[in-house]
Amino acid sequence: MKIASSLNVSPRITSRVERNGSRIIDNPAAAQEAICESTVTLGSAIYGDNLKAIVLTGSLARHEGTCRPEHGFWTQFGDAEFLLVLKEEATLPLANELLNLQKKRQSELLNIGVKCAISLAAVHPAYLRRLRPHIFAYELLVHGRVLWGEPVISLVPPFSSTEIPLEDAWRLLCNRMIELLEVSVMITDDNHELPKEVFYKLLKLYIDMGTSLLVFVGAYEPTYAGRAKRMQFLEKDKDAVKDCPLDLARFTERVVACTRCKLSGGDRLQLAELGWDSNSLGLWETAIADARSLWRWELSRLTRTVGAYAEDRPTDDQLMITLMQKQAIGQRVRAWLSLLRRQGWRRSRLKWPGWVWHALRASPRYRIYSAATKLLFQLPSWVAQGHEANSREDELLLWLPIRSSSLAVIQSDWRQAAAEIAWNYHEFLVGTQA
Repeated sequence: MKIASSLNVSPRITSRVERNGSRIIDNPAAAQEAICESTVTLGSAIYGDNLKAIVLTGSLARHEGTCRPEHGFWTQFGDAEFLLVLKEEATLPLANELLNLQKKRQSELLNIGVKCAISLAAVHPAYLRRLRPHIFAYELLVHGRVLWGEPVISLVPPFSSTEIPLEDAWRLLCNRMIELLEVSVMITDDNHELPKEVFYKLLKLYIDMGTSLLVFVGAYEPTYAGRAKRMQFLEKDKDAVKDCPLDLARFTERVVACTRCKLSGGDRLQLAELGWDSNSLGLWETAIADARSLWRWELSRLTRTVGAYAEDRPTDDQLMITLMQKQAIGQRVRAWLSLLRRQGWRRSRLKWPGWVWHALRASPRYRIYSAATKLLFQLPSWVAQGHEANSREDELLLWLPIRSSSLAVIQSDWRQAAAEIAWNYHEFLVGTQA
């Protein structure tokens, strides 16, 4: 199937086909093209006349995706993100249907030597028309690429980057922290070097810590490279972030170094100021500390709690509870209805009473964020101490909308809690603004 030219791949470097018909992927551009082609083929075959367009978003659409050879595969780091835009009268697929499609596509890509996590979201055109200013919508407007179908990106109402809500930047920070938490189950106190999966998520966390900070000071850019340059300018204008608790010079160096490493496909950082190896456990610990400092600084501005507590130092829980209380009941109810639709009305009916109780207090997103940050911020000390399981993990899980029955028990400790949090994140938060 012919797809729109979205990756600007030269004919000289597209994948080759052997005489027996099997495809050979011999360079990263060909691997990324294969990811797009296979997703278009599957999506159009399954949804047929109900499909209006397939749109590529994220780093692949910006030409900033990282793909390199690893263990016999071309490995795409980070998700390849696609929007399936269905006609208004078509029924949107449930979350588990999309998850099965993602797994099918990933399995078929492995057969041609490409390893990539696929992220699919299904929407109606009305979703695009109703998009309000936020980071995803802005990047979709500026860099989204229609691979197949009608030019649906034109349906998104135009807006400027300065209209992006501050909470959206804080949510981005929370999402990246959960993604780091998810892979941190690989870490033990015996690690001398970070597992590559942890290192990659750490890069993304630092890059988007920079993104989040830039939104808060009105200096957002939609590309990794553009943000790194803005961070360097921001370092010279300390008045813009004079009350930020981060060491801005050190923080900027890390954001820039992580950006260069991500764009080059490297596996080591160049950080002269670090007193330890740049891929060691120390970098992971410092990244979590920096993320917590930025998370608190941003949250105190969202909740306007500066000076509201003794010694101007509200606890993490106080900040989160204040944010939950500021959320309108209508927003909470709509968020729980979105979760209900994703789960299926009949399949989830036994959970309705508990969800009604939760809806009166906080949205699913805030509950998942609360559980994730409570766990992530404790991890460095727990890993160092060889933390044993106790009631604290069970208390964290009470914050989650659902306990997954599909997850194998890893260990009865924080790693199981991290897996449950990550499952809820992917099931209910990825691909939605609810």
